[in-house]
Amino acid sequence: AFLGDYGFATYALHIKLPQSFDPASFLGFETGEAMSAATWRVVSTDGQFEYTAYQHGQVGRSARTSLPAFSAKETDYFRVLPSENSITVFVQVSNFTRKRGGLAGAPALGTRAQVQRASKTSLAYDGITFGVLFIGFLFHLVIFWQRRDDYASLFFGFMCGTLSLRALIMTRLFIVTGALEGTGEIYERLVAIEYFTLPALAMVTGLFIDALLPRPWLRRFVLSWGVGLGSLLILFSLMADIALLTSTLHFYQLYLLPFFVLLGGHL
Repeated sequence: AFLGDYGFATYALHIKLPQSFDPASFLGFETGEAMSAATWRVVSTDGQFEYTAYQHGQVGRSARTSLPAFSAKETDYFRVLPSENSITVFVQVSNFTRKRGGLAGAPALGTRAQVQRASKTSLAYDGITFGVLFIGFLFHLVIFWQRRDDYASLFFGFMCGTLSLRALIMTRLFIVTGALEGTGEIYERLVAIEYFTLPALAMVTGLFIDALLPRPWLRRFVLSWGVGLGSLLILFSLMADIALLTSTLHFYQLYLLPFFVLLGGHL
């Protein structure tokens, strides 16, 4: 659920459990990722008993009282009250920082085994993706170190490095592993990195293709449109206010579209 530009909201979801559900067994609940501040509560039908709760940042009614956060999925397991055949999920969200805030992913509810399996599979996939890309980055840097005229390996290595950095940000691995807290100034830095990896990836992709299949017209295009305009977008990503930065996503898309269309046509 997106909030649009700025504001705060409360969402409620009433979930009726199947008749075959055993109250003695554990349920698993996994939050969705949030693009801004969010608080989750899972309660009994009458709201008197709280099964579990999560807080990502600080939800508030204004920019002064709200603290945005880069949040990862969180998982908890609980038993419902014997007399209950349903639960209610409340989500409070607020966004006064980025152009589009709110929830970026849906929550998940299931048996403990189902949620554990899905959580471990997702974490393993994210970790393997990051690991393969980062190893590719290091491997191709070593190749370039050994063969200094092999610029295709250098730029392909930087492609892998840029993708690994973006994977680290977008999968929230840095939060899952406890390396960083995604709030405050760190939140602003992470949003900036999320945006600057877009033109950075386009630049190194263009340079890689030019090194692999050189053409005079392609080099002029890559250096002017790809590197020239891309460098300006990178500087803008690192220096702009988050509200302004996140309101200009369409400029990044307009930069990427003709770039990859022409590169794809060249291949």
